[in-house]
Amino acid sequence: MFLLALLVFYAIKQLVFVVAFPPFTGHDEAAHYAYTPIYWVSDSLSLAGQQFVLRLTAIPFGMVTVFLAYRLAVSLFPGDRFLATSVPIFVALQPQISYEAAMVNNDIVAIALYSGVLSLLVPGVRDRFTTPTCVWLGVVLGLALLTKGTAVTAVPVIAAAIVMTLGWRRWREWIVRAGLVALPAMLLSAPWYVFLYRTYGNLSGFPQIAELQRSWNYPEGSFLSLLYSLDFIAMRFSETWGEFGWRRIPLDSTVLVAIGVPLACAFVGLIVYAAGPNLAAGLGWHSASFESLGTPPRARRGAESTNPAYAPHEPYPAVLERDSASEGETSPQRPLVAHAGQPIGALNELSERRCRERDARDERGSLTRSTMLSQADPVMQPTRWQVVVLLILPP
Repeated sequence: MFLLALLVFYAIKQLVFVVAFPPFTGHDEAAHYAYTPIYWVSDSLSLAGQQFVLRLTAIPFGMVTVFLAYRLAVSLFPGDRFLATSVPIFVALQPQISYEAAMVNNDIVAIALYSGVLSLLVPGVRDRFTTPTCVWLGVVLGLALLTKGTAVTAVPVIAAAIVMTLGWRRWREWIVRAGLVALPAMLLSAPWYVFLYRTYGNLSGFPQIAELQRSWNYPEGSFLSLLYSLDFIAMRFSETWGEFGWRRIPLDSTVLVAIGVPLACAFVGLIVYAAGPNLAAGLGWHSASFESLGTPPRARRGAESTNPAYAPHEPYPAVLERDSASEGETSPQRPLVAHAGQPIGALNELSERRCRERDARDERGSLTRSTMLSQADPVMQPTRWQVVVLLILPP
């Protein structure tokens, strides 16, 4: 109900934006491939009426972005109602995204598709990149590349996620998974890159841009120097939040400061979350939320409901071993916890083996295999740093 109400509110807000700006004002761009069917349908209208219809077409892409923000928050932090509500609201009210979703442009299409890539990465990491997940990743990535070239930044993110999840030693597995992603992505985006090569003799058009926009290329210094330029950082922050109409309508500096202060506090909290409970304890933050960061939320809820003796910081395989010992069984000869140099898949196999053994001897059914797998081992869930990378990636 919350999400439905938010999407309705967002659609009404965007409709107000579309109506508020007269035709041929603002930052409307040439129609892109995503608008082609709407262009054909509205061809009988006047130019002003046609532009109004094309602006309306951008609103659904904004709604998809809000919906995917909600799904991403729920997937990364299951059971956290605060993030499940605050994250989509944050995206729905972000000024620049609202602006993009009320005019004719391809940016909001690219934002929605990139959000789709991130939303698919989470179940990919959790489920070790199944074939359907990889194929859908390739489809969404191909559409994103067809929409805007900057979507190529998702390629190394996907590659790193696959390798880190499957383990770098299992190179045959991640090559197969990467191929399942690359094939549909290449098939969908190939027409655009063929056009680039036939037109410009390269796959990016960057040499032509460097020649035609020479005055724009290095106006403030080199790439590395800009990383340390406070003026450049301030300008990028301003553009992220509100430099409308090709930088002709900026947000007031007071508004930017009001936005920046809570964001800085949130960023500090994100670093503390990534560092874990040890850093939180060093800073004197002893809340239960930080003390329980060592175990995924789903694992904590499942363990607390089925095993009162479960320790928050105790890895689940250790719980299985301890329970076996308490029942008078000998400890397994094979260690339950994989060494740091072993692929993470080894720990998954061991955990599932212990689950099957426990099911076979548990006549009361208090710990079924489905229950124990819902208490997924930490390697089955996105790690803190994987969560941080997903959260700070640009749309």
